Amino acid sequence: MVTRSKVKDLLKAAPGQEVLAKGWVRTKRGNKQIKFIALNDGSTVNNIQVVVDMANFDEAIIAKITTGASISVTGDLIESVGSGQAAPDKTELAAAIAAAEEIDRTLYTKTTAAEFVAAYESAVAVNESEDADQAAIDEAKEALLAKKDALLLKITTEKENLSLNKPVTVSGTTNGRKENCVDGDDSTKWDSNLIKGSNATDTKAWVVIDLGEDSANLIDKITAKYFNKVYPTQYEIQVSDDNENWTTVKALSKEAGLTGQTDVVEFEQPVAGRYVRFYFTELNSEAYGDGIGINEITVEGRKINETAAVTGVPALNQIEVAKGTTAEEIRDQLPATVTVKVTVDGVTEPVDVVLPVQWDLSAYSGEKDATYTLQGTLVTQGTIAEAAELPAEVTVKVGTGEEVVVNKETLRTVLEALEEKDLSGYTEESVAALQAALQTAEAVLADESADQAAVDQALAALQAAKEGLKVKDNSGKDDSGKDDPGKNDPGKNDPDKNDPGKNDPGKTDPGSDQPAADVPSNGTTGNDAQTSGKGDAGQKNTAVKTGDSSSGVYAELMLLSLAMGCAGIYLKKKEKNR
Repeated sequence: MVTRSKVKDLLKAAPGQEVLAKGWVRTKRGNKQIKFIALNDGSTVNNIQVVVDMANFDEAIIAKITTGASISVTGDLIESVGSGQAAPDKTELAAAIAAAEEIDRTLYTKTTAAEFVAAYESAVAVNESEDADQAAIDEAKEALLAKKDALLLKITTEKENLSLNKPVTVSGTTNGRKENCVDGDDSTKWDSNLIKGSNATDTKAWVVIDLGEDSANLIDKITAKYFNKVYPTQYEIQVSDDNENWTTVKALSKEAGLTGQTDVVEFEQPVAGRYVRFYFTELNSEAYGDGIGINEITVEGRKINETAAVTGVPALNQIEVAKGTTAEEIRDQLPATVTVKVTVDGVTEPVDVVLPVQWDLSAYSGEKDATYTLQGTLVTQGTIAEAAELPAEVTVKVGTGEEVVVNKETLRTVLEALEEKDLSGYTEESVAALQAALQTAEAVLADESADQAAVDQALAALQAAKEGLKVKDNSGKDDSGKDDPGKNDPGKNDPDKNDPGKNDPGKTDPGSDQPAADVPSNGTTGNDAQTSGKGDAGQKNTAVKTGDSSSGVYAELMLLSLAMGCAGIYLKKKEKNR
């Protein structure tokens, strides 16, 4: 029984003996006749070469032996044909190293460039080693070439079929495989669910292609080839980053009755999107079938494989709408996409990319003249980072665009004063009218969209209601007995009480040098006469008699003046309290 030997021991052992070796495959090369396997078990950095005569082995079994596979080998240990005669051949390795040195590594992604550099440095070390055997040399060369092929450009330069053999979802299938839409074969076909006729399951059909999330997909061109006459006459091409929120990038309308239709859509600037959806809303009225028939869909474009960021958002043209335009109506007029500048990490020149945008209309109101600045969030995709700090902006001019400042201060002042007014002394009808005017005024004050005309109207109605207040009628409370004529004692004015003896002319001294004073005929005393004489001769002193009607009027006027004065003091106190 042959026992296992380590590779390091086998490399020193004498040839001509049967040996057993176990380890991991480092490389495998050769042709249909012979295979060379470099085997290493970790006991040394060098490999032992296993030569496989394909005539003695099943090709399917040998095909399963790949780099990294663990195998056990039994065979004769023989000396290499070139051993001791010539150095290992490093020609191909040196050529691979020279080609690698010509590559501009800055054009490629950080990850793939780093892996390539590591393989290059390992190849250089093997090429410079005097102990490296042919197996190690070949392994270093193949590893370098593999990492070279794996290099990813930060931005691809050549257009490719981004949709080829990518995952597909559909609204329904009546014939064919959904994968036929993107298999690259125009002879295969997919038929959608029925959207016309008595057996229709829906009025719409759709196809969604997932282009992948590992990169930012820049769509330049879309081609759709339809089968015979089963093509749509109305449909939209949409993009999305989450397969839920869709942005229409192209709406198409076609004539009915044509045969073998192929639609080609090209974009002036590449459109970024992970998911592409064909949304069919109307089938050719002359179609032989009742569903959409597609031979092939091709989405062509390039990729951004490195981290990128939006660095510039252009100003958008102002939108003008009439006053009264609602938020939903204005949404249809806003741009669905925006062309922005995208800078790729490590690339000097930015690229123009079309990104969908979602607009915030929470601050918009079309009920008055004004100018709004609306902000929109850019919908990024793949390697393009979110751009929340760089929103899209567009101005919307409603009507004249100049917001009218409405002055409500006077209305507010009058309203507050009347709300504190004591209305208990006024009629119910006039109070009800005032309260109605107060409610209307409060509603106008609370209405942010109220114009100056509405404010002025509410103020006028409030003032009119105030002036229309009527004092309650309290005449029925007056006691007529208060003016009983019987209470006026005529005896108080008894003329007999004027004693003529008091003015006895005999009392006048005839001997006096002064003539006697004339006695007034109305019975007043001399003092009275002299007092009245002090006034202007043109004025009359009219005595007001007790019970005269003019005295009542005078009293009422005095009471009214006093009441008004008290009311004025009351109102001033209320104003101070406010």
